[in-house]
Amino acid sequence: MKVGGAVIFQNPHNVQSDYDVYKNDLRIGDLYEPLGFDSIWSVEHHFDDYTMCPDVLQFLTYYAGRTKNIQLGSMVVVLPWHDPIRVAEQISLLDHISNGRFILGLGRGLARIEYEGFRLDQNEGRNLFVEYAELILNALENGYMEGGKYTKQPRRDIRPFPARSFEGRTYAAAVSPESMPIMAKLGVGYEALAAVNPRLVYCSITGYGQDGPYAGRAGHDVNYIGYAGVGDQIGTAEAPVVPNFQIADLLGGALTPVMGILAALIDARSSGRGRHVDVAMTDAVFAHAIFPLLGFLEHGRTPPRASGMLDGGLPCYNVYCARDGRWMAVGALERKFWETLCDILGCPELKGKHIVYGEEARPVKARLAAAFASRTQREWSEVFALADCCVSPILSVDEALENEQLRARGMAILGEGLTQLAPPLKFSEFDFAIVRPAPRSGEHSDEVLREAGFRDAEIAALRRDAVI
Repeated sequence: MKVGGAVIFQNPHNVQSDYDVYKNDLRIGDLYEPLGFDSIWSVEHHFDDYTMCPDVLQFLTYYAGRTKNIQLGSMVVVLPWHDPIRVAEQISLLDHISNGRFILGLGRGLARIEYEGFRLDQNEGRNLFVEYAELILNALENGYMEGGKYTKQPRRDIRPFPARSFEGRTYAAAVSPESMPIMAKLGVGYEALAAVNPRLVYCSITGYGQDGPYAGRAGHDVNYIGYAGVGDQIGTAEAPVVPNFQIADLLGGALTPVMGILAALIDARSSGRGRHVDVAMTDAVFAHAIFPLLGFLEHGRTPPRASGMLDGGLPCYNVYCARDGRWMAVGALERKFWETLCDILGCPELKGKHIVYGEEARPVKARLAAAFASRTQREWSEVFALADCCVSPILSVDEALENEQLRARGMAILGEGLTQLAPPLKFSEFDFAIVRPAPRSGEHSDEVLREAGFRDAEIAALRRDAVI
């Protein structure tokens, strides 16, 4: 495994001067090679405190002169914002200066403020990226640049002439499906890598997948669940709500890729052939919208929000407010649990109203709401702890950390004043344990720096300047 470090130059809310940000971050960058990092990186951004590195190639040239062995990576050079022949020249120059240590990362950028600042139409960003990438990568292999629909570049040599091929050390970020074949042809992407290692399993995780009209669009969790129809199913009858649980990110950006990668790895073991696993977070959410999709298949339409079996339509599967403003969760779907609930709440007349929807459900919900409002959450929790009819308190996360069940399962472990979280899997013949607590901030700085060759006076200087 190789480990790299990034220098980002962020100054959120301008709490210090940009000069101080650069001074401190450059000192951190100076530590990467002596500490044994394999590479150092930065990313191009403009006009904002989010990242203040407008010229990543200039930044890496600075470190080419300050280091000897560490690789130098761009994550990324945003091609539509530059003249491609100038980028090719700068890359070749940097690679010469660094003795072939440069790792080339290319991207097309997504921020509107940056496109507008450069007086560019963001809608042309994809086309420019594809053309510029092809021109630059060809120029770095052939030593000259020529052509282009947008660029119209007359043939000119790249000097200094590229000394080494960039095949195998070029990456692309935010590549659209339309540009994938070009990237593969130029040695960037699954096809090129699979030619070197046919057993390779390569996973692409995006919001909308590698094809379709939305493939090149930006998005976040709320957009993906919106397009999947799931956002419409979450909330009250009056309005959808923004869930505080990142459904698409976790289901589509983590669990589904893991499933696909493991399946492809198992297949590769027997077939000797890897796979490109294409995961769209929107697809993953859509495929798991079981009850809305069942409703559509059964009735030809999805049920309205908060009207179905498990989204608040039923009185027996709902949430109710206690006297203190805290909430209780009711999951009495089975008749025996519902009848026990009715007896405890003192409304046995509702036993026949177990599975009711719509207008018939409205007075039942109102009756249950009035009953729950008669006691506090703690009082109801004590009552229902003895009844075991699927009624429980809705805890805050702080309270969940102290919950007796989660504590018994070892999900939250407190050691030396620090709460650490355990994985949600329990394996036979393996007990999860924290062998030692996480180190305090800076606990081993002196020890690590001495091993890296720093003298005590140099370490003291770093501490005096607040680098460590």
